[in-house]
Amino acid sequence: MSAVSDIISQIDNIIAEYTDYFRSTEALEKAKAVWRAECQVNDCGVFVDYHEEIIARCGRAKAVVGVCRVRDGVFVHCFSFEYSLGGFGYAPSVWNAEPHVTAEHARLAGIGELLGRINGRGFTGDPVTAVAEHAALRSQLENQIRQPSLF
Repeated sequence: MSAVSDIISQIDNIIAEYTDYFRSTEALEKAKAVWRAECQVNDCGVFVDYHEEIIARCGRAKAVVGVCRVRDGVFVHCFSFEYSLGGFGYAPSVWNAEPHVTAEHARLAGIGELLGRINGRGFTGDPVTAVAEHAALRSQLENQIRQPSLF
């Protein structure tokens, strides 16, 4: 098992050990030691030194991916999606972040998560304009992960 993939199992062990891990200073210190973070981690366990990039935009809707360099060879991602009627997203945390070996892997994982949540058809009850924005954003996201042709 690689050091990067071992992070998740070690964090799972801390969570299992502390039923109130999200409030425990001791659990947080253990989690930070597992990540060996060189970046700032706040009192809630959030990696705060991440760079955000607007990945797709259409009208009032936008999709953003954040990437944080935790230390050499360890990167995490987060994402957010906003449109005229709402949105969703999260910040990267020692408790639920997925480690990646490069910033580009982290970025692509964030785009993949967005694609998993934005279906291109909007949400129940959305007006036609919001549905069109969802579809346009999804198309832009798909274009970002599509492998370019060699011919």
